[in-house]
Amino acid sequence: GVLSAFVRSGWALPAVFLTAGAAGTALHLGAHALPAGELLVAVSVLLMGAALLARRGTPLVLLSGLCGFGGLVHGYALAESIVGAQAAPLWSYLFGVAVVQLVLSLAIREGMRVWLARSRRTADGAIVAASLCILAVGTAMPLLAA
Repeated sequence: GVLSAFVRSGWALPAVFLTAGAAGTALHLGAHALPAGELLVAVSVLLMGAALLARRGTPLVLLSGLCGFGGLVHGYALAESIVGAQAAPLWSYLFGVAVVQLVLSLAIREGMRVWLARSRRTADGAIVAASLCILAVGTAMPLLAA
């Protein structure tokens, strides 16, 4: 959501992330191994952070690739908590995660766009605040699912 605020067609980035996240979940539920999954999640966050620091000038195709990679590994990691679940709770969980991530990313995108319109200086503070919110939600989500 934060990264997409800096791109003209940025609304597509959350869609890429969620689609790749569904693929990562399917990969995990299909019993396919993704070596060093948690490490790859951390790498994806660092790469997206680097793209955020670069802000403008990063091609949309590269940002889409980063979001696709991030979504894939995040989806794989999130599926860990539901491996072996029955069909009804499984689909409910997946639907809930998708809705929460979509709403959160689009809300953050729009909030960032408002901050960017006001002032570049406050936009930097908003990036930090949004990042802390994402970190909090990302930390709480697996705990709530357990």
